[in-house]
Amino acid sequence: MSKIFDEQTDLTIKLDTGKDLTGSTAKIMYKRPDATTGDWDATIGAPPNGIISHSIVEKLGMAGTWTIWAKVIKAGLVSIGDPVKFTVYKVGT
Repeated sequence: MSKIFDEQTDLTIKLDTGKDLTGSTAKIMYKRPDATTGDWDATIGAPPNGIISHSIVEKLGMAGTWTIWAKVIKAGLVSIGDPVKFTVYKVGT
């Protein structure tokens, strides 16, 4: 399964921040195809590896191009990652 569908709920999004996340909190920020924005709480796996993830448990609910990026907070400092785009398809297409 290489496509992501709008009604899919078995999906984990992972981002590589490229930094040691020890002592950090993180979110995965998103912009939906209709330009509304929001965020998901991110899980930090092994902090030195810099990988954050979020498991989708509700339908994305919107086909089109999504943009996501990492937001990491450590000792009051905020780091923002480069945006990544991906396509969500309508079920059946």
